[in-house]
Amino acid sequence: MIIDDVAEVQRTPVGDTSVSTRLREWGDFGGEPSGAWIFPDHSLCPDGIYAAALFCEMVSEWDIGVELDRIPRYPILRESTPCRDAAGVMERLGASVPTDGIRREEEDGWFLIRASGTEPKVRITAEGKTAAAAKRIAETARGMLTRAKSA
Repeated sequence: MIIDDVAEVQRTPVGDTSVSTRLREWGDFGGEPSGAWIFPDHSLCPDGIYAAALFCEMVSEWDIGVELDRIPRYPILRESTPCRDAAGVMERLGASVPTDGIRREEEDGWFLIRASGTEPKVRITAEGKTAAAAKRIAETARGMLTRAKSA
């Protein structure tokens, strides 16, 4: 959420290939929470070594501890639930692509429910401006998932 507060953001389907495809038309930087950082002026492939080099450059110019302390922290909760019919459950939730899932924005946070692309699981990610908000938002997502699994 902090990125939304400081930059123009566009979201893509899950996967660094989707991020790279979008970066061909828009943006100076893209990535995923998994650590796939993409700098389109350098390469359209995730490049951790390049990201580390840029970070070293930043460390040489700034007091990184001070800069990090200035950034608000919004709690993120992640969980996975075993699910043999993840695609069917996601369809019942209204997702057109199971691994893209469904995302819902709330005033104080958001959640994403999506099928894993690698395991028979459904993943929930929730972020809130406070720990209580993140927990409440995750509970909302969990309730939706539970209802869809039993439908």
